[in-house]
Order: sequence, then C-alpha cells, then structure tokens
Amino acid sequence: MSSGARGRSALTDVLAYARPTELAIVFRRCALTEVLATDLLAALATEGAAGLRSLMLAVWVRSGDRELDVGQALDKIVEAVSRLNLTRLDIGVNYGGIDGEEEAELSRLFPWLAAGTGPEATDAAAAATPHPHLAGDAHTPTPTPTPTPTPTPTPTPTHAHTNASGSTSSDDHDSPSPSSASDADSDSDQGSASGEDSESDADSDSHSEAGPDEELELEPEPRLTLGERTLDAVDVPALAMRLADAIPTLEDSMVAVHRPRRSGARLRIRTALFGRVAEGTSAGEGRWVGDVLYQETEGPCGV
Repeated sequence: MSSGARGRSALTDVLAYARPTELAIVFRRCALTEVLATDLLAALATEGAAGLRSLMLAVWVRSGDRELDVGQALDKIVEAVSRLNLTRLDIGVNYGGIDGEEEAELSRLFPWLAAGTGPEATDAAAAATPHPHLAGDAHTPTPTPTPTPTPTPTPTPTHAHTNASGSTSSDDHDSPSPSSASDADSDSDQGSASGEDSESDADSDSHSEAGPDEELELEPEPRLTLGERTLDAVDVPALAMRLADAIPTLEDSMVAVHRPRRSGARLRIRTALFGRVAEGTSAGEGRWVGDVLYQETEGPCGV
C-alpha cells in the first residue's frame, strides 16, 4: 500500500487496530474542507469505531473554506456520529480566520509587528524629525527689520490746474493727487480683498476643524465569504438537539461553534450543553432551548 493510501486511511487503520472506547480527534492545521476529504466519515462507520463510547472532535473553518457551506458539512458529521452508541460527545467548530485573522491577532497582541508601528520605526521617526530647539524654532534670534523711509512725493504738472481767475495753484493740501487717490483706491481694494481672504480662510478653517462626525466616513463592513456566512448561520441549539435525538445512549454532550470575527471584534462562542453537563451548569446569561442549555460567550472554544 502506498504512503498516500495509508495517509488517506490513517484513522480507519487506527480504529481497526486499537478499537478504542474513548477517542479525541483534533484537526488543528486543516481546513474543514480538507477534513471532509480524509477518511473521517468513512472510518466512523467501520467496525473499529463500533466500541466508541466517548468522542471529542475539533475542527477549524479556515482560509480554504471560503466557498464551503459549513452547515452542510456539519450535517455530514452529524450523520456519521449518529451511528455510534456514544454516551459522551463533544464537537467544537472553531474559526481560524478566513482572511488572515491569525496574523491580525498577532499584530493586535504585538503592535510592533505591524509595519511602521514598532519601537524601531518610532525611533527612526524621532531621529528624522528635528527637535524644535535644534531646528531654530525657539532660540534663533529674529532680525529687527529696518524701517523704510517714506519718499516725499514730487509735484508734477498734472497736479496743478488753472483756477477761474487765471492763476495757477496746487491742490496738494486740498485734495489728493490722482496717484495718491489711485494708491488709496488700491489700498482699499487690497484691504477689501484681504478681508475677503480672511473670511475665506476662516471658512476654510471652520471646515477643517469640523467634528469627526461631520467629515469622517466609516469604513464599510467587509463582506463575509460563504464559509463565514454559513458558519454564522449554524443553529447551535438545534444541532445539539438533533444529536441527542439521533443517539439514544447519549448522556452528556457539548456543541461549541464560533462566530466569525468582524472588524477586530472579540471572538464569540455559541455553546449548547445537553444532559448531566447541562444540569450541572449555571445558566448565567444563557437560556434553555428544550433540553439544551444555550449560551453565547467570549473566549476560546472549549473543545
């Protein structure tokens, strides 16, 4: 038998050889799609699995499950374990991060792993930014400007006119010269324009200083993949009750299913307990659904 064939029938071979009564199966590094491609379902239907009384199964929904219907996958697992005469059954469906969630979690725990946020980047930025004292913003003396003398205007022929008596006189002290008037008009225009600019700047400043609620556009919620949507849609209490109805010998059962994380939210786990384990657990914020105690909490999956 080739090594590939042995790999595909590894669980079947173990059950045939060991015939265990208790078994824990953890597919920690595999996507759920890959789990279904193993001999798991077929092995649970063999004679070697007939003696099982306690089974713990943990699977992960990962990046390879983007197009997987998780609900249909769990239906296949329920069908396989329902053939067994189990007294204890624990099933955990964990969310491993379909879009790099594990890397994001590392970056959250260790911020310096993110580009440009580590201690080295911080030190480099500090070295590249001159200190105000070194940049001359605080201690460099400011030169005192030399006042520019105002030139005395020289009268020109255009500034004189002949009065009604025929004599020529200058109106330098009576009315402004055309150049002075034009200068005044220019100054007035500049003052008006300056006022308009100031108002424009004030309006610009008022817009730039607007509150975040007025200017900030929220990032759209990322779209969930089929794997994430169907994982979120799993009816955990109904799944636990199906198992209890399908396995008459079942005394204790726990089904724990993650919700997919969105935008950095805390991980949430939906747990359904059946049998003695449910009766011995405080309901807390949970609720009873038939014979199943259902809870939704934060934290790592229990199985």
